[in-house]
Amino acid sequence: VANGLLTPSLGFIYQRYNHGLGTNDSVRKSLDFDSYSLPFNLSFRFGRNWEADLSFTPGCIYRLNGTPDYHLIYRSYTPALSIKKLVSLGENRILSMTARADYAFTDAGTASTPTIGEHRNDKADFFANAGYYYIRGKWVLGPYVSVTRSVYRAYEEFGPTSVDRRDTTCSIGASVSYNFNRWASARAFTSFDWRNSTSQLYTYDAANIGLGATLSATF
Repeated sequence: VANGLLTPSLGFIYQRYNHGLGTNDSVRKSLDFDSYSLPFNLSFRFGRNWEADLSFTPGCIYRLNGTPDYHLIYRSYTPALSIKKLVSLGENRILSMTARADYAFTDAGTASTPTIGEHRNDKADFFANAGYYYIRGKWVLGPYVSVTRSVYRAYEEFGPTSVDRRDTTCSIGASVSYNFNRWASARAFTSFDWRNSTSQLYTYDAANIGLGATLSATF
């Protein structure tokens, strides 16, 4: 299309978040949840290793603990637009630079907090990322750095009064993946995040580590 390559894709992502592993901290464990998302993406590759993406992602979160069990507490619908540039640094080495903007239309459960608006988490995100990929055989090593600026439209903390919430999150991380074949791979990843927010409740540091698997179908 227009001297470029247009590729539609549809995915399914499931993630489980477990907090307070190795402890008896019931407060942390109460934060455990499952996350589901269904991203639809139109990717357009053009020029010298440029790629533009237009996507729409519905998602939801289910609380694992508490009553009722496995309770839907959050859903979102997120359109996004991004641009990516790939730069070859030599054989088997690639630098990837990405900029993205999105807006999340959200619906949070309000059964236990009826005085807080269900759309209080609506926000715009502005994201920039630089990643380095070293490819050797079936192995791929990928360290990265990123920064995200989140602007909430009408965030409510403890009541029906909106507060001016702005978050800045800086991240560093890395992943190691192994490609078994063209359609299956496994990976291990780690990251560290620093978030600074105008709401002190959401200012924190966090370390993450995890395992993942990917299955791809092309037709």
